[in-house]
Formats: sequence, C-alpha cells, structure tokens
Amino acid sequence: MFHRSRLRPRGLGARAARPRRPRALGRDPGRRARGGEVGLCSCRAPGHEDTNLSVNPKSKSTATKENALDAQEIDDFLAVRQDGRLGTNRGDGWWHVTPIWYLWEDGRFHHTLGAGRRHLRNLRADPHATLCVDEDPRLTEGLEAGARSVVCFGLAELSTDEDLIRSVTEKILVRYLGPEAGAYVEPIMAEGRTIVTLTPSDWLTWDYTKD
Repeated sequence: MFHRSRLRPRGLGARAARPRRPRALGRDPGRRARGGEVGLCSCRAPGHEDTNLSVNPKSKSTATKENALDAQEIDDFLAVRQDGRLGTNRGDGWWHVTPIWYLWEDGRFHHTLGAGRRHLRNLRADPHATLCVDEDPRLTEGLEAGARSVVCFGLAELSTDEDLIRSVTEKILVRYLGPEAGAYVEPIMAEGRTIVTLTPSDWLTWDYTKD
C-alpha cells in the first residue's frame, strides 16, 4: 500500500527516484456515485470489483450486497451518538486517521476542527477523505450480536465562515454533550476553527444482523 523511494547511485549518473504518490483507491471519489443519490450504497470500496465468486451472500464477516445498508438505514445509524474516524492523505504515503465527532445533516458530514489540526493541512493539499462510523457489539455480546459500519468516501470542503462555524460547532457540541454544552461555543470559537464538510461520493456499508 505504501511506497518508498529507492535512490539509485549518483556515481552512475542516475537521478534519485521520486517518491511515488499514494495510489488512489479505485475510481476518483470525486465522481458522482452511480445513481447520483446518497443511499444508493455499494457494498464495496470504489473500484473494487467482487472477484471472489464464492463469497456467501449472507456472510457475517464481509460486506455483501445483501447486508448493505439502504438510505434510511444509513440515516438512522448516523443519527446515533458515536465517534467517527476520519482519514486524510498526509502526502508522504501515510494516512492520518483520528477519532472525530460529526454532524450528519442534509446528506453531508460536518466537522469542526481546531486551527492546528493536521487534517486541515492535509485537506488543503488533497481534498480526498474517508470517514468510518461503526459499532461492534460482538466484543461484549458475542458473535451473534453482529456489527454495523458505514464508510464514506468523498471530497471535503473547508470553510472559515464565522456564522457556519458557530452553527456547526454548537450543533456538534449539543449532539455529543447535551444542551448545556452550548455554553462552550464561544470559548471554542476563540481558539480558531474551520468547518470541514464531507460530501459522499461512494459508500461501503454492512450490517451483519441482516438475514
């Protein structure tokens, strides 16, 4: 997955090989998903064809068309208060992945990030991003409890509009911490914030509780 450059001997007059850029995952996530609608969900990452014809369509350990979430199921799942994990391209062959709070609204993800976050630097150079939200009750309830996950591939937009920052930051704080958390909006605004809006282009989803 990761590439390291190999330096050829300069004594032979050869130039140092340039480090390769990370290979894109399938087709360009900037293109519209087939159907052009959020919720027309694929069960595979973009560009990854299902070449394993022996996959059980009722598998409880891999994504299939049969266990993919539909649009309403995605909305219901993302409405639950839980962390996401945001991945952005560092540009050196490694991806920066961290837990993050999110707001799912009008078919897009919104995040409020402090001015010093590495994600912002990465997204200014490359807007491609991946967000994963999942739950796995099997860890405490056993294998039959199943697991669910929504993975979004998309392009991010950055905004420093003060009204948008205040609105999104307050909604996220209240979503995760309750109504009283609105009092923290202004102190957080003073730190300097940027809103990251992620528009889905492709999905990878599964629900192992489906029959």
